[in-house]
Parts: sequence; structure tokens; C-alpha cells
Amino acid sequence: MFFSFLVNNIVEVAVNLEEQIAARKAASERNKVIFLSEVGPETYLVISNLVAPAKPKDIVLEQIFKKLNSHFNPYVSVGNLRKFSLRKKRSNCWRICE
Repeated sequence: MFFSFLVNNIVEVAVNLEEQIAARKAASERNKVIFLSEVGPETYLVISNLVAPAKPKDIVLEQIFKKLNSHFNPYVSVGNLRKFSLRKKRSNCWRICE
């Protein structure tokens, strides 16, 4: 008796979980459509270039945000920053010395 109650409870939880996942997926699709319709034509062109082989409507909204974030805020390593800083200091030194 307890085992059948437990199995029925697990089945109900699984069905509820599937319904919640479907609702979240529909909400995500709706948010993506709203986002893509509200951005301007220039921004839509940037998005379509970033997800180039695919179309923006075929990509998940979170992936679009990741691509935009990596495009507008690229990762810069500390070594590259230091190299650029030293190069700038050396060029200023040569100008002062001349």
C-alpha cells in the first residue's frame, strides 16, 4: 500500500514537472519573440551576424544574450593588458627622449 502511494506520488510529481518545463519553454519563446521584435533593425542585424549560420528565431534567448555579452564585453587577459600598457609606456619614453 505504501509503495503504491509512493509510486503514484512520484508519477504526479513527474507530470507536474513536465508541465512546468513546458510552461517555462513557452514563456521563454514568448520572451524571445518580444525581445527580437523590440530591438531595432541595427541591433537585429548584429544579432543575426553573431549567430550567423542559424537564424535568431532558431536560437534560445539565453544563447543570444551570451553572444551579445561576449561581443560587447570581450574577455581581455591580464597579459594582453600588460603588454599594451608597456608598449604605450615605451612609445611615450621614445617621444620624450627625442
